[in-house]
Amino acid sequence: MNPIKEIQKQKYADSFKALKIIQLILMILVIIVYIVLFMSVPDMRNYVEHSDLLKVTNISLFVLILIGILVTIFDLSKYVPVLTEYEEQKNKSYLDALTGIPNRFSCDLVFEMYGEDRKLSNVACAVIIINNLIDINREKGRIAGNQALVDFSWMLEDISDNYGFAGRNGGNEFLLIVENCDDLKMKEFFQKLDKRVYEYNMQPGKDSIEISYAYVINSTFHASKFSDIIAEAYRKIKENKKKQAKAQ
Repeated sequence: MNPIKEIQKQKYADSFKALKIIQLILMILVIIVYIVLFMSVPDMRNYVEHSDLLKVTNISLFVLILIGILVTIFDLSKYVPVLTEYEEQKNKSYLDALTGIPNRFSCDLVFEMYGEDRKLSNVACAVIIINNLIDINREKGRIAGNQALVDFSWMLEDISDNYGFAGRNGGNEFLLIVENCDDLKMKEFFQKLDKRVYEYNMQPGKDSIEISYAYVINSTFHASKFSDIIAEAYRKIKENKKKQAKAQ
């Protein structure tokens, strides 16, 4: 089972509902506009009344539109509850309850995917940590800390959509996995993320978020197991923290 595809299905479910509602509104509007024109424009009414072809054409169009309305209502009544239930079940399984992005279970499933003879040569993995989450929780309260988590998660997911898989691996830790990745691509990603975090921190009323990260690009690391790539990324970020602590 591919968690990335499952998460995408949830997004398509929302699109399906929105599309059906728009279809229904448009078809009803077409009927209303036609009736208004028919009643308010005498020439149009006379043409229709004195032409069998126009009568048949108009009746056929009305029947087709009514069938379309009935089919759309049927789709909404039958499939939307199923999709809603599907979304709820998948949300519990694959998405983090707080942030709405892929959770640890999704991350684990992605790890398993890369254990099934997938090519690792150009895969990259990054570990991202919110350094000051504990400080926000302590100084501003858990609600503020949760809001920081949610806001950062949305930033991360928005940017990662064009790169690869991003998920919350529990607590203040996040993972990014990118296929066909080189150092330039990873640097580009983190430049965008740093910029977004900086802009967020400049907003009034927002608690500043401080992040650190480390990444491993397997085209230079040459690991044969995906778990080794993740372990190396965690080792790097711990090493960076130790260096920062010594520098202080």
